[in-house]
Amino acid sequence: MRLLHHVGISGGKDSTALLLWAIHESGIPRESLRVTFCDTGNEDPLTYAHLDLLKRTVIEPAGIISGFVTLLPELDFFELALKKKRFPSRVAQFCTTELKIKPTKEWMAQQWALGHELVILNGKRLGESAERKRAMKDQPARGFSDYWGCEEWMPLRDWSLEDVFAIHRKYEVPLNPLYAMGAHRVGCWPCINCGKIEIRLVAKHRPEKIEAIAAVEKRFEDEQGRISTFFHGKTATKQYRTKSYTRKKDGTKWPVAPIHEIVKWAHTTRGGRQMILPLEESKACFLNYTACE
Repeated sequence: MRLLHHVGISGGKDSTALLLWAIHESGIPRESLRVTFCDTGNEDPLTYAHLDLLKRTVIEPAGIISGFVTLLPELDFFELALKKKRFPSRVAQFCTTELKIKPTKEWMAQQWALGHELVILNGKRLGESAERKRAMKDQPARGFSDYWGCEEWMPLRDWSLEDVFAIHRKYEVPLNPLYAMGAHRVGCWPCINCGKIEIRLVAKHRPEKIEAIAAVEKRFEDEQGRISTFFHGKTATKQYRTKSYTRKKDGTKWPVAPIHEIVKWAHTTRGGRQMILPLEESKACFLNYTACE
C-alpha cells in the first residue's frame, strides 16, 4: 500500500502552479505524486502542446514514476451533447461532471482497488472570482472531503494571481499560449461560458471549431428534430436569436442564437448593434503578464 498525492492538470495557470508547488515546494515525496489530465475532446491544439511541454520539462525531469496519464471519458464533449440531446449550460453543466469528475473518480477507484490511499491536491483559489470565494469561504485548506471520499488539500486557497505568476517565473515555466491570445480560461475551449472576447478569438484563430459547433447544432435539428445551441438562449441580444424551440413543459417558444449568429453578436459592442472596430480588438494577454506579450 502507498499514499498517493493526485494532481489533476488542465493546461491552465492554476493547475500548473499547483503542479510546480507539489513538485518543488510541498515536501511531498515525488514518487508519491500522480498527475492526470482529463481530455474533454474540446481542447485547443495549443493546450495539447502546452501539456506536452509540461510533461517533457516539468513532470519527467522530476522523476515522477507514473509520468503523465490522460483520462478519457466514455464520450467526448460533442458525443455527450448528442447523447443528452442538448448542449450543457450553466444550470445543467453535465460536461464537467461527465468529462472531468467522473473519469477522475474512476481513476481514483482503480488506485483504491490496488490498495493505495489518496490525497487530492486541488488548485482552487479564493481569488479566482467572487463566486468561487463564496463557494470556498467555509472550506478549510485541508480536510476530509465527502465528495471525493478522501483527504483534499487546497494549498493555493489563499494565493493571489501574482503568486501564481511568481511560481511560473521562479521555475521558468511559460503560461499556456492561449492566455496570450486573450483567453480567460483554457480548459475545454471554447467553453459554454465564454464571453464576447473569447468568442471572437475562436472565430478568428479557430474558424474550424465554429464550423464543428455549427455541424453539431444542425445534427440536433436533422437527427433529433429539435434545436439546441452551443450558447444559452439569452447569451445574445434579440436580433441574433434567429431560431426557436418549443419548451416541453409549457409549449412556449424560446428564441435562441445559433453559433454563426453568436459570432456576429460577439463582434458588437454592448447592446449588440454597433460593430467593434479592428483597432479595438484585444491584442495583449488579459492577465497583463509580461510572458504573454
